[in-house]
Amino acid sequence: MRKIVTGLFILSTLAMAAQQIYIYPTSQSQYENIGTINVPVTLTNAGPNATSVTLQLVSQATTATPGSDFIFTDTTITWAPGVSGIVVIPIVVIDDSLYEMDETVSLKLSNQTSGVTFGDSTFNLTIKDNDPLTFANCSDLFISEYVEGTANNKALEIYNPTGSAVDLSDYRILQAMNGGNPSPPFFLKGTLAAGEVYVLVNDQSDSVLKLRADTLMPLLNFDGNDALALLHLNDTVDVIGRIGENPGTAWAVAFGSTADQTLIRNYYTYRGNTDWSTAAFEWVAHPVNLFDSLGFHHTAPCGTPDPATRASIRFVSANLTIAESNADVAVVVETVNPSSQTADFVVARDDAASTAIAGADYNYTNQTFSNGFGTTYDTVHIAVLDDNLIEPAETVILRFINLSPNVKVLADSVFTLTITDSDVLSVGFVGAGFTYPEDTGLVKIRIALSTPAADTVRVKVTLASGNATPNVDFIFNDTLVTFLPNSSDTQGVWVTIIDDNLDEGNEQINFNLEDSSGGAILGISAYTLTIIDNDPTVGIGSVVLEGKVKLYPNPVVHQLVLETDIDLSEVSITDIMGNQMVGKRKMSSGKNYLDVSGLASGMYFIRISDGQSSTTKRMIKTEN
Repeated sequence: MRKIVTGLFILSTLAMAAQQIYIYPTSQSQYENIGTINVPVTLTNAGPNATSVTLQLVSQATTATPGSDFIFTDTTITWAPGVSGIVVIPIVVIDDSLYEMDETVSLKLSNQTSGVTFGDSTFNLTIKDNDPLTFANCSDLFISEYVEGTANNKALEIYNPTGSAVDLSDYRILQAMNGGNPSPPFFLKGTLAAGEVYVLVNDQSDSVLKLRADTLMPLLNFDGNDALALLHLNDTVDVIGRIGENPGTAWAVAFGSTADQTLIRNYYTYRGNTDWSTAAFEWVAHPVNLFDSLGFHHTAPCGTPDPATRASIRFVSANLTIAESNADVAVVVETVNPSSQTADFVVARDDAASTAIAGADYNYTNQTFSNGFGTTYDTVHIAVLDDNLIEPAETVILRFINLSPNVKVLADSVFTLTITDSDVLSVGFVGAGFTYPEDTGLVKIRIALSTPAADTVRVKVTLASGNATPNVDFIFNDTLVTFLPNSSDTQGVWVTIIDDNLDEGNEQINFNLEDSSGGAILGISAYTLTIIDNDPTVGIGSVVLEGKVKLYPNPVVHQLVLETDIDLSEVSITDIMGNQMVGKRKMSSGKNYLDVSGLASGMYFIRISDGQSSTTKRMIKTEN
């Protein structure tokens, strides 16, 4: 009696050891407006006892803030005795309105019971920001002073016009020499109080200039033809010059240049400017080696207009390219009006300059604006239409018309939307092949168009060389397939598989597509039909093994269990093309485990033999 109990205990232990808990997929990357995502935790193989595990937050690896960026509570998952499968645990992602870097949430499995083992036991969620960087007045840092002095006397001053302290670790300086690519960025550090400045000075400058520095920057060695940029996270918020352009000696500014002068930002400038064609006019030039103004900066009360200027209008972004789809394109117009007189204008489509056709390729109606004092951002919308026609890229042009006398147009005065065609007409097989047992009979091979065509499309299906014999193993004749105009139906050709009584290997029938017409290119043009022989090897009957071997789970993700009442002399796995994926091996009676996690998804065949009889079984491998 004791021996029987011991044997049961050993079998129970083996069954428990076969259990595994894992997370799949192990990571996701989602925008912060996703709402809720689910973390799938899987237990393979039910056990005789209840099984539990804890999914918990890894605080030291998590950069997102609980309660502000996401909601998650450490959760214990329990499977009842005899139960396995997937349990999903939610993470609620909070959609805030803060412009910020991508953040992560890290989870891990722990505290497993019943002796189960772990597969992939960690999960990482990347929360991507969906909040645009604002370019409103006094909303972000900008460059307030630029010193291009003699020798190594170089300095930059960064001003905080906002009403709050700013974390400088979100900012960096780029420097591009002589029209080349930017050198590695210089990351700022510390905190900059509201209304204060941060001064960067070349570490080889005069001692008088060094005394005004908040930090000494060895690589701050620009001259008049070197571009500079201030970045907030990954977005440019201010520039001096144009990166990628060499102006020769210097860029011009109002009454001066970027060479051998100190430049101070205009009193009526409240934000950075990434368009140098207009930013160049925001600087006041002073003599070389003027250092006295470094360390402080003054502006007019935020938004106060410069009485010397007229209202200006521009497209915030003048160019956009989008793939053809049913999409809404938002176009932002900026008006800066320094007076109480309204700035009147119309944002109109230019049909003569546009190659896209209104009403067919897009919809847009001219819109009139009348903006008063201050900076205004208006949005017009272009509705792009997916027409399912094969055509070249098309453009939609918007312009400003009917301007009132007090309005001037800046450099970005024309908006160009380029619509690239997403419609490619192709004809091809639906898939590259499939496998059928020899006794299947009639088989349909499908051919499809990628999109309906205006004209008739024809393509020929022909036999290619294969080891199956026509009229012995199968029946097929070359066939012309026709798709009528505007048809979206899938066509097909028929193959008859002949069920013979010969013991033979698996055989392939190969097909090609040829001579397509009607403007269609060939997609998947080769197809292989594999015939699996169903005739037993002479002297070996598969029926003997049918009741003695069990395979599960099927479909399988990671680990296949082969349970047998007898010892096996050979077990091997081949793909549908007959390629051996898992080599021959012997197996003892009882439960045996095959790791198939490395196999691609699809159908496979397992050959099992005890030396006297054999059988072949199908196995489906999936990813989840």
